[in-house]
Amino acid sequence: MASNREKLELTLNEPTVVEFLYDKPRVGEGQYGTYWIWGVRHKGIEKTFFAPSASIEQEIEAIRKTSNMMVITQSAENLPGGKLRKITTVAPYGSSTETYLQREFNASPVPMQAVITDTSPASLMRECLKQAETIVTSHQFLEKGDILTVAIELFKRS
Repeated sequence: MASNREKLELTLNEPTVVEFLYDKPRVGEGQYGTYWIWGVRHKGIEKTFFAPSASIEQEIEAIRKTSNMMVITQSAENLPGGKLRKITTVAPYGSSTETYLQREFNASPVPMQAVITDTSPASLMRECLKQAETIVTSHQFLEKGDILTVAIELFKRS
């Protein structure tokens, strides 16, 4: 695992999809205790992810048995004295994507914006694919591989 990769920076409350590149992390000891360093790919770029605790490391190990793709989300909790505690969660990619899409589509009407004159199934699906591409590129959480999933959801709702 190369050590000159940039660090994966997480934005609060923004799910980040990554692919874990190795079966095991590099483990070490520092002034704050044990650390786990994973090689990940985010948006096509290899980066380094520091698992912040033993419990997160165990979750990653469990998910890795079935998938290399995960969603990492960092949130914050207010503590007494005005301090913040960062909380990191990991989940298998597929389940989080499906939940996200369901939440997005159930929260608002289907964002079909084009006027469709040809209502044949093939024409309708082509329009759904165009709309899906627009939706996927406008959401940081979604990736190109989600275009077909979004298009099918749009098609089912049209």
